[in-house]
Amino acid sequence: MGQFHYHALNVKVEKRYSNGLNFLMNYTWSKFLDDVEAGNEVAGGEGNGYTHISLRNLDKSYSGNDLRHRVIASSVYELPIGKGRSVNVDNAVANAIAGAGHWA
Repeated sequence: MGQFHYHALNVKVEKRYSNGLNFLMNYTWSKFLDDVEAGNEVAGGEGNGYTHISLRNLDKSYSGNDLRHRVIASSVYELPIGKGRSVNVDNAVANAIAGAGHWA
């Protein structure tokens, strides 16, 4: 069993509905340090290296799972169809399917 250190900065930007558009972006900067190589690391560690238990601190380095920069973005567009919108639908079933989401 080894030791690890994880440091991160997380930034979230969100623009909520403006004419039916929603945008979300998340950025993560991180640094992941450890002193043990695992077999299931993203960078393809073998996990079979020898480490003397008393000298493990000499093996401290970037982990094979260290992902320095990660950006995730998504958006949703709400269609202007349904009761009270640009394209009005009077049928309750068609209104629920098309966009308003309720049976009014």
